[in-house]
Amino acid sequence: MRSLRFFLFGAGFVFPLYWTSQFTLYVLPELFHALLLRKHLSILEVSFLRATASVANTSPALARGEVLLAAVVLVVLLHVFRGHHFLAGSVGMTLVGQTALLPFTSLLVSGEKISAGAVLGALLAFVILCLGVEATLTNMAPVGFAGRVVGISIILILPEAILWLVFLRVYPYFGWDFLGLLLAPLVGGALVVCTLLRRDLRHAALPPPAVEILVGFTLTALFVAGVALSSHPLRRQENADSQAIYPERPGVPCENPLGMLLLSFPEQAVVVNGEPTARWKQMPVGKSFRPDTT
Repeated sequence: MRSLRFFLFGAGFVFPLYWTSQFTLYVLPELFHALLLRKHLSILEVSFLRATASVANTSPALARGEVLLAAVVLVVLLHVFRGHHFLAGSVGMTLVGQTALLPFTSLLVSGEKISAGAVLGALLAFVILCLGVEATLTNMAPVGFAGRVVGISIILILPEAILWLVFLRVYPYFGWDFLGLLLAPLVGGALVVCTLLRRDLRHAALPPPAVEILVGFTLTALFVAGVALSSHPLRRQENADSQAIYPERPGVPCENPLGMLLLSFPEQAVVVNGEPTARWKQMPVGKSFRPDTT
């Protein structure tokens, strides 16, 4: 029963915490950037998988830096307000690190030239992920290496794996490579923390009460309904904008097969609920879109 409660807690909170991390890291920094510099902000995707925005002429390196800075600010706020002492806060910290690590890991496996800044950014995001795993294990208080592995698998890895498998069936461009970029760092960080965390807490942590589990599933239902409702007006608006700007030009794939993961979106490439808007061609896994200007 104890393990079941931890699993239900993770299953209830994983989607709202994941989507909040996506919005906070990929939309809010670009929104502040657009407000401060008075530049045009493009909402490139609002879906159950992610929320992404971009400011015109923003380089991929600057976008990754903004994501990492937002992740650091979130972690500092969690520690200042002692949010990591709560199970939801520690799980959220793990998802923040995982979300911030995604553009760096996609860059590392894309075959492009890797800078020292990208490597340091990936290490910092991985450290945030590991800090979240450690805080989660501290709140769960498992005993022994095997107990730590089982505990983090029940509350984080298994609920996330189920969520990603759902996305794998829903979104045509969410492939096994994307799934590996999301799960591999989490599994690696969990193994590192479970190995290095030598001390075992002497007190037995209480499993999450039923009311917290109910709150998690309620938040999940609200997030699902909110994302579904918000996608319809955005779809209509972007359809009109796309038809006005590129009325007769078909889409062609970007040269970068991981363009969507590297945040190198073109300003007018808009995807809503996994479907490109009018006059944009659906490409294979990991492809982004740009207009044919020839």
